[in-house]
Amino acid sequence: MGLSNIFNDLFIIFTLMFYMEKNLSNMEEKITIISEKTSIIA
Repeated sequence: MGLSNIFNDLFIIFTLMFYMEKNLSNMEEKITIISEKTSIIA
């Protein structure tokens, strides 16, 4: 029971990391756009 939970958690973590790595460049673009908009407002 405990072992399968560990493998399940690892699978979820690796999946999240994979998606985050894929979306990292998109996130950076969004962050720069947001920071540019906020600097215009400020």
